[in-house]
Amino acid sequence: MNITVLTSGLALAASVGLGAQSNGSTTTIEIKNGKHVKLTGCLEAGADGGYVLTNVADKKHTMHRYILVSSTDDFSKMVKHRVQIEGKVGDRSHGRIEIKTDGARVEDSGPYLAVDHMTMIGSSCG
Repeated sequence: MNITVLTSGLALAASVGLGAQSNGSTTTIEIKNGKHVKLTGCLEAGADGGYVLTNVADKKHTMHRYILVSSTDDFSKMVKHRVQIEGKVGDRSHGRIEIKTDGARVEDSGPYLAVDHMTMIGSSCG
């Protein structure tokens, strides 16, 4: 899966396939005014061929997951490892997310994390 990221000021646009029902479909995700974060969690392969950061605990120990958006989609060597990611998050409370699709159904609804930098900090998630 190829993912393209364009950065302009506080806007981030990415072209990704997210749970599309037909081959060759394109979904565009735009995160505007997202919050810059540093998150730690487990990198998992998404059902759509992308990647998801799971087991991310907040200050109240509530667990969260984030759909990753990146220009470098080859995180395969870090799948099932504990990672720390720096980037911008967009969800209902931080930033504005616009999802445009060429007719394919999008199953994942976010939140999305635009990856600026990823570091493996553990050899397993367990």
